[in-house]
Amino acid sequence: MPPKNTRHPEHTGDEPAPRPAFFFDRDGIVNRRLPGDYVRSPQEFEFLDGFWPLLSWARQRDYLTIVITNQQGIGKGLMSENDLHHVHHYMQEFIAQRSGKPFDDIYYCPDLAGTIPNCRKPSPAMLLEAGQKWNIDMANSWMIGDSLSDAQAGRAAGAQTILIGEFGDNRNVEADVVFPSLQSAALWLANLRD
Repeated sequence: MPPKNTRHPEHTGDEPAPRPAFFFDRDGIVNRRLPGDYVRSPQEFEFLDGFWPLLSWARQRDYLTIVITNQQGIGKGLMSENDLHHVHHYMQEFIAQRSGKPFDDIYYCPDLAGTIPNCRKPSPAMLLEAGQKWNIDMANSWMIGDSLSDAQAGRAAGAQTILIGEFGDNRNVEADVVFPSLQSAALWLANLRD
């Protein structure tokens, strides 16, 4: 199944120069992950404190901000696409109120892991679709996530990758940089030369 997204702005004529994007995995990066379960309602959606500095860093540098999220709870029949839209509406409204504007776009994949073809990360399908739609400069873009599939998808799409979590000695991790927390990633980015 092709990835789903929630906005389809019309593009006309002359396209602007390619622009970098900061791609955010959702559960575990934007909001608290529910172990063994899915965020099915706004009441279950809890923002992570470490997310806000990352969003601010990306906005200050004029990156597009785009969510790339696997949501196989839909494919499993545990939640509906309408449930997911309610969650994302809440997320977007909260971010807009706190930071002035919502994410530029959201892509989600409802496929089960065994579905073929499959848009789920580690497939780069969602990132590539966003790249085409938004004319994204992938080489100067970032994908941040908390699972190996996030880093694999980002790398396959041609983006730089940040992985959050504990992954042993990190030598065999397919990510450009690995940090134990969102806060340490934000600190590193803040000191990164543009």
